[in-house]
Amino acid sequence: MMPTLFNKLLTPLLICVLLCTTVLLPATVVKAANQDGVAIWINRGGGNIANGSDGIRASFNAAERFFYGGKTQFCCGVDGANWGWGVAIGSTSMSQGYGSANSTWTNVEILARSGSATYDTENNTTGTGDAYILIRYTKTIGALTYIFDREISYVYPNKFYREKFTTTIPTGNTAAVKIYKGGDAAPGQSDSANGMKMTSPVISAMEIEQNSRYLLGIREAGARPFSSAFVGAYNTPSSYWGTGGDVPNTVNTATHDAGISVQWNLGSTPGEYIAENEEFSNQQSTTIEAAFSAAVVTTSANLSLLITNSNSTTTSGIGYTFTLPSPMVIAASVTNGCGGSITAVTGASTITVSGVNVAAFTSCNLTIPVRLPSPGTVSISSASISSLVPSSMINSIGGSSIEFNFGSPTLTKSPIPSATSTPTITYTPSKTDTRTNTPTNTATDTRTNTPTNTLTPTRTNTPTNTPTNTLTDTSTNTPTNTPTDTSTNTPTNTPTDTETPSNTPTDTLTPSITLTPTYTQIISPTPIPILQNGSFENGLTNWTVMNQRIDLGVTSIGGCTSQDTTNYLQFGGGGSRPTQDGDAGTFTGFTTSVVTSASGGLLPPAGTNAVQLVLGSGNGTTYHVAHGPALYSDMFYGISGQLITLNWFSAAGSDDFAVLGYLLDTTTCTQYEILDTTGKNVSGWQNANITIPTSKYGYRFVFVNGTFDASGGRASGATFWIDNISQGTAQTIAFDANSLNNTKNKSASYTSAPFDANDVTTTTSGLAATFTSSTPSVCTVSAGSIITLVGSGTCTLVASQTGGMNNGTLWASASAVTGSFTITNIAYTLTPSNTPTKTYTNTPNNTATMTASNTSTPTNTYTPTNTN
Repeated sequence: MMPTLFNKLLTPLLICVLLCTTVLLPATVVKAANQDGVAIWINRGGGNIANGSDGIRASFNAAERFFYGGKTQFCCGVDGANWGWGVAIGSTSMSQGYGSANSTWTNVEILARSGSATYDTENNTTGTGDAYILIRYTKTIGALTYIFDREISYVYPNKFYREKFTTTIPTGNTAAVKIYKGGDAAPGQSDSANGMKMTSPVISAMEIEQNSRYLLGIREAGARPFSSAFVGAYNTPSSYWGTGGDVPNTVNTATHDAGISVQWNLGSTPGEYIAENEEFSNQQSTTIEAAFSAAVVTTSANLSLLITNSNSTTTSGIGYTFTLPSPMVIAASVTNGCGGSITAVTGASTITVSGVNVAAFTSCNLTIPVRLPSPGTVSISSASISSLVPSSMINSIGGSSIEFNFGSPTLTKSPIPSATSTPTITYTPSKTDTRTNTPTNTATDTRTNTPTNTLTPTRTNTPTNTPTNTLTDTSTNTPTNTPTDTSTNTPTNTPTDTETPSNTPTDTLTPSITLTPTYTQIISPTPIPILQNGSFENGLTNWTVMNQRIDLGVTSIGGCTSQDTTNYLQFGGGGSRPTQDGDAGTFTGFTTSVVTSASGGLLPPAGTNAVQLVLGSGNGTTYHVAHGPALYSDMFYGISGQLITLNWFSAAGSDDFAVLGYLLDTTTCTQYEILDTTGKNVSGWQNANITIPTSKYGYRFVFVNGTFDASGGRASGATFWIDNISQGTAQTIAFDANSLNNTKNKSASYTSAPFDANDVTTTTSGLAATFTSSTPSVCTVSAGSIITLVGSGTCTLVASQTGGMNNGTLWASASAVTGSFTITNIAYTLTPSNTPTKTYTNTPNNTATMTASNTSTPTNTYTPTNTN
């Protein structure tokens, strides 16, 4: 018998009655940093209007909820939804909101949120708009740690959100890894529905309630298809989630207790895997939607116009005109999967469709190649379509953008804003009891100068920059203790004022300022996962090593097949140039390590470590190119317009080096090259930088070492060093070495005492610079910026700034700046006592003067021999 909605709610209630008294009462569990079960919403003020004009609202990271048209689409009830996602690693399973599981997450952390994304506890029921959420789920089994990054993005007022799972399977894994999504559906807030599955252009698994005409579904997105998609009884998939089984790939079109579950089988091979879907709701109808093939492309893309008929009868005579955003035009012939009549001329900007018939429970797609004449970003919306017939058709085209960068990074605005600061209320008590002894003289026949103990609450200044309205009582009523029959109560602002006789001395609590608490608003920005350990001071943490041959265009790096974009015609030397790096020779000695110096003892440009990639040796065809090893970063969040900066150095081994570095957008597998060069050697550390094109999570930084047989002798071998990789806003250094030259070489103010070079140096970030000396026989550096003069000659200092946070802004590292000044006849001197100076040495507390005197203190006096 099909369970009723009441029975499905009653069952967990009965279980709680039996168990809660013994299991739930003993204590409240505090999860500290683990945010498992912390609900977070998108567009929480939406999902209320019957026609869907305010989009959807949904919650995540707990029993999930989804509202459209003023109705919940998950069973059962507004707060009791039975929907979520899960993972199976072999027979170990974890889930949230739905499905049986035999284990729990090691840690859950909400890494980023923006736009209308708000925590459940903030109770913001009116906010609407675009949203982005990034949640990291971690599971450790033995020595292996599995990472599942879950991204939710929403564009208002669409009737769907997009979800992306990025899974990192660790080296050493042998278990099959599977991801599940779905649960107990209730389209139109009804527990029963009819199943439907579409297979073109993508698989869409849906439940439709034909009385209210609401539908709920999950469809494929991205490159990885569903391994299975189930539509049927709500409780069928649960056991498969719990055991790591395969959910049946079936659909029940008869009326049933509604449920949907999709599954991705990722396999067991270590690496990174991406699985995406879109969860949507609508009313049973025939709809048209539009979407670009990617958010960022080089020079061409496809626009898809999808018609979906979820009615039980054929929709006939469909027609419309779609206008491309200027200056976009049709690039080539249209692929028509809908039939009817299509007018779409190459070079034109409109597509006219008529006479299309779409059968019940099916869909069709029109694919239009499009292009821009130059780099830029354009958008489409519901206003892009006109003359839509028949009148029963629903325009479900949401807002979306596409960027054409023509192979180069460009500064563009992202539809997903950066992480939003979260206001929190912190209670700060302002009362401080301070005991003071106040002597009071009186004109009466009493003992005077009697100390009176007064407890005076006083105001405490808390550095919170929060204005507080305070009622202040500034009068002090101080009783005086006397041994006579008359006790004198004397206020501190009146010399004699006998008020109330008393034979008992008393201590009085005197409020002198305020007894009200201060409420302080503290802005707590949500952390953004930026590029980590770019200086390699923590070894190779946050980086993945590939000590192997890298065949560009074939080998997958960081989840994307690498692209061989090198122009080999630029390579120097004699003979014929290679056309690619797929040489069939033998190459060995692929190693990656953290080192404290590069070739020739070259020290790292910042910190104490750098990373070294070595291709030891090999033998290939004449003038061959071979690559390896490779190194790539963990994924990070990049903000449009920020810089990625780095220092690199390379040296030939048996022959020339051929090195490559690029920013990788894993969502589109687009490479943005920062470095692609060859040679025998370079002079010192080289600087390189690139601008992040679009704000999003999913970037990696990739480095590939390589060798080029420039001599034609068929030998191979080269080394590549990288250090000081930073992310943030560009900054510069101004090092005024000329002022040092004028000061340190002038007799009137010359001193040989150590000084701080930051006194004559500024950075646009406001962060302190650090210095190294290129002339240690003349000047040395300690504590990063303290300069000590040790000899005559030219002191040359190199100022650097490695970036970081300051005043709420993340700064990239600055290009190093070199400055010099002259030192002549170095000697010890004394500093006039009336001249304030910074002192960094322990010296006797004697007063020095510039006149001769008889004293037992040795005095060395320096007189410059020349003056600037």
